[in-house]
Amino acid sequence: MPRARLRKRFRVRGVTFMPDKEAFWVRVLRSKYQMKDELPVCIDRDRSSFLWKSLSKIWALLRENLHWSVGDGHKIQCWKDNWIPDIGPLFRHTSPNANLNSDCLLHEMITEEGLWKANFGAQKK
Repeated sequence: MPRARLRKRFRVRGVTFMPDKEAFWVRVLRSKYQMKDELPVCIDRDRSSFLWKSLSKIWALLRENLHWSVGDGHKIQCWKDNWIPDIGPLFRHTSPNANLNSDCLLHEMITEEGLWKANFGAQKK
């Protein structure tokens, strides 16, 4: 299947793709495969099931096409996560020499009034 068509399929189904993280089966899988991050970069694990190994092979494509519900911004890594539709992770759009805190959460970049902070995720000294 062409990659563009596969992306479209994931986007169409993406609304229901991410389940309730408190669901029992989600907790079991997260525990079994030691998934600590909300949306890990890699899910490849030793001694995993055939299905899990298959998912891990296409995980980069899946992850690239998932989008976040921003909420209060406490769970979104602003530079690494794909929280802006059709843009992708923001680190792809920065200079390699940029002075960024790569682990900065979105809520840390916004003031109480809902405005962007002037330092916009700069590395703390």
